[in-house]
Amino acid sequence: MKLPVQYEDSLRKNLKKLRKSKGLTQEGFAEEFQRQTGINTSVDTVRKWESETRGNPPRVETLFALCAFYNCDLDFLIGRIEERRHDIRYIKEITGISERAIDQIIRLNEGDIARSVSPESMINILSFILSDKRLPDALENIVVASAFKSAPKEGVPATILQADQDTYYGRFYSATRYIENILEDSIST
Repeated sequence: MKLPVQYEDSLRKNLKKLRKSKGLTQEGFAEEFQRQTGINTSVDTVRKWESETRGNPPRVETLFALCAFYNCDLDFLIGRIEERRHDIRYIKEITGISERAIDQIIRLNEGDIARSVSPESMINILSFILSDKRLPDALENIVVASAFKSAPKEGVPATILQADQDTYYGRFYSATRYIENILEDSIST
């Protein structure tokens, strides 16, 4: 299969980046990939895929196995999209939530994050918090309090600073009370 140069370059870089993100050497990847997919892949083949030399991309069936192994879409592997998967890209576009946050929610839901409570319980609480009508007020108070903390204080009269500080603590307290009430309600339902 012949890939356009820009896709082949992206593929090479992304394969290397993904392998390293899993903490695998080329040898470790070859072993783990074969164990999980049944596709016999030598270390030399992995080196060719990741090398600067063009003309050595994986075969189509291997590309699909790589996508499954790395939990990503082919478009990500070849550099057509920045997010690992189209569904993450869509969620990111319509919500504004970061890819990292979306990935964390997915990992929670799939049980990839070992905790003393069930993934289902954590997802239920998160869903309750996100759907609670008080959340926008709590978030607004956090944003206002954060803006005060980061605002320059030089040259501002002491009386205004004190009023702003009172506003900051009031907003921060309100936000924590909102969150506390939301959490209490989510546990009691």
